[in-house]
Amino acid sequence: MDDTDPKELEKQARRENALAELKRQIVQTKSRLDPSLLEKMAALAAASAKQGGKAPYDRAAAAKAVELFLSSHGDEKGLRQRLLSFIQKKSQ
Repeated sequence: MDDTDPKELEKQARRENALAELKRQIVQTKSRLDPSLLEKMAALAAASAKQGGKAPYDRAAAAKAVELFLSSHGDEKGLRQRLLSFIQKKSQ
C-alpha cells in the first residue's frame, strides 16, 4: 500500500478528523459531569477489568429494580413469564 495514494491519504485524514471530534466531545462531556460521578465510573471500570470485563452489581438491588418494573407493567404475569423464558434461554 502506497502512503501517497490520494484515497488512502483522504481516508487517513477522515479518520484523524473523526478522532479529533470524538476527543473534543469527550472533553465537553466530561466538563458537564459531576467529578464524583467520574470517580465512581472509574472505580467501576477498574473493578470490571479485575473481573474479566464483567461489571459488579448488587444482586438484591437488581432484583428489586426488576420487581418494581414488573409491578408497574400492565401485564405483569405475561411479562414475568417472557422474562423468565428469555433468561432461561440465555443461560443454557
